[in-house]
Amino acid sequence: MRLHFDRFTWIVVAIVLLLVVGAVLTVNLTNRSAEQPAAYMEENIPEAPVFNAMLAIQNGDVARARAELTQKVLDEYKKDPFDRIASSVSTYGGNAPSRRVRVLEVNVDESDPESGYVTIAEDYLSGGDLFGPSTWSNQRAIRVAVEEGEWKVDDLSLFN
Repeated sequence: MRLHFDRFTWIVVAIVLLLVVGAVLTVNLTNRSAEQPAAYMEENIPEAPVFNAMLAIQNGDVARARAELTQKVLDEYKKDPFDRIASSVSTYGGNAPSRRVRVLEVNVDESDPESGYVTIAEDYLSGGDLFGPSTWSNQRAIRVAVEEGEWKVDDLSLFN
């Protein structure tokens, strides 16, 4: 027995195929444009060392992350046998789509213009479950200071 399709069935099949092709193209084009790599901040402003250190961790660049810290913080890290920066790289390195850092506020002390606080929000995205992805945020203030004419992170808690 031969299967016979009428004109209506062929139209429905063609529409479904067009929708599937359109969906595949949309997903591929959307994913490609969404993954723009973040760039380091080159300006000498209070928020730059915080943002750059977090970005260096995501990029797996331990040396760049260390370069954003004051000597006082580096000396304190050397006292601890546990390398917090390398641990952060192993935890967050290479998984930039699941973690985003936003600078919320910058406060420079008027009485001491060479120190201040940068408030950041760390947004985390997990794969989620049946109902979609799960997101949550963590806000914290990071101390920054000018050292040798450049803003640096002056806070041990950045990589906790």
